[in-house]
Amino acid sequence: MKASRQFFGTAIAVTAVITAFNLSAAPLPEGGEVNPVPQEPVSGTKLAEQTTSFSSMDFSGELVSTVLKDDASNPLGGLTFTYEIVLDAMPWNHGISRISLNSFHGFQTDVSYTDGTVGIGVPPVSADRTSDGAVVRFTFAPGDGLPSGENSALLVVQTDSAEYVESFASLLNGDIAKTGTYAPTLIPEPSMTALLLLGVGAFAFWNRRT
Repeated sequence: MKASRQFFGTAIAVTAVITAFNLSAAPLPEGGEVNPVPQEPVSGTKLAEQTTSFSSMDFSGELVSTVLKDDASNPLGGLTFTYEIVLDAMPWNHGISRISLNSFHGFQTDVSYTDGTVGIGVPPVSADRTSDGAVVRFTFAPGDGLPSGENSALLVVQTDSAEYVESFASLLNGDIAKTGTYAPTLIPEPSMTALLLLGVGAFAFWNRRT
């Protein structure tokens, strides 16, 4: 009987570990869809941050974007990208239902959300990725899922990318607005200028030898 109790307790512990793992990770493959879950606040060294404005006939506000490296919670080992939407409190502002983030093609992604910088923030109800993997989308509740005057939760996209680049995001609710943000990119290749200089140097060296 004692052995049975020990086994039962072990089984509960293992189940708890598995459940905790499932709650803390939400891999988003190409063409996939997941229900993001809260996680501990992301950490690491901030490489870049920007706040950009957006506006349409139906809504306006700001998007705060950051890029982090050495994020201990990133299971993919690359850069972590965070996005927080802050909507203006205007009488004509109808809120938004979705944000689409571009330029993730070719990278692994893990999505989640955590508390925003201004309170908890409004969480997304789901996240999905286009079949080519290029666009990651966070969707809020139907209608004005993120209401006027509110901020979103901190939307997190963890990647296996080692580099980042300026990109753009689209915010939607019938109408659409675009604004600047960050996204992963491949390790930069040598610039054309560098290649030309290398060629000139090689040519000069060859001339000296001949």
